[in-house]
Amino acid sequence: MHSADTLLVCVPPGFTIMTVILIILAAAITQIKAVSVWLFIVMYALTFFFANFGPNATTFVTPVELFTTKYRSTLHGISAACGESSPLQIIYRFP
Repeated sequence: MHSADTLLVCVPPGFTIMTVILIILAAAITQIKAVSVWLFIVMYALTFFFANFGPNATTFVTPVELFTTKYRSTLHGISAACGESSPLQIIYRFP
């Protein structure tokens, strides 16, 4: 499977399933915890699984597709630094 195909297979279902689970947890948290605390823990753990299965896959697959081999590590580091600088910019712009 080509890595671009991985983006199409992993990302949309990852976002979708994570969204559905979080909506269910937000709407029925008291009922879920009343039924079983383990059900809550399993559903919460599934959100982390699908976060890594979907959105986090783009963190490592996209640079491989975008950058040439010669400059891949440097540009991957620059793009990661830009991604990490976003929260810092938000903190200073919106106190």
